[in-house]
Amino acid sequence: GDYAALLVFALIGRMSHGESAAGALLTALPFFIGVAGAGALATQGFGDKARGDDPIAALGVAAKTWAIGVPVGLVLRSLAITHRAPPVSFCAVTLATTFVLFVGWRVGRAVWVAEKADERRRRLAKRATSDRKGDVGDLFKMIRGLTSRW
Repeated sequence: GDYAALLVFALIGRMSHGESAAGALLTALPFFIGVAGAGALATQGFGDKARGDDPIAALGVAAKTWAIGVPVGLVLRSLAITHRAPPVSFCAVTLATTFVLFVGWRVGRAVWVAEKADERRRRLAKRATSDRKGDVGDLFKMIRGLTSRW
């Protein structure tokens, strides 16, 4: 998800400057490296909180991963491509856009996972409380199942 968000960012950026979409992976590569490092080393960006169903925890992980990974990506991009500091306007657009994309997909996924978990709990609760009626055959199956364990 984070990498898809960065790729979308690179595609939007390249297309808004009239460049080919073909180089989007290369454009996004420094940011991939920064986020991978931040996620793996500093922010637990790939841990349970990042994958869970708590939108607040997902927001926190996304914000920490973004706050470290994207600036590192900006520095790597500057060192590899331009060999000078990027313009302030580029930094501002990069930080704002990637923040929205990072937080957006993570919180959206956490809400979706939470809704699926609630739906599953409701189904299980309904199944547990439903008025099931069995017949004599079901009674014998149950007794046979219990006695076969002995």
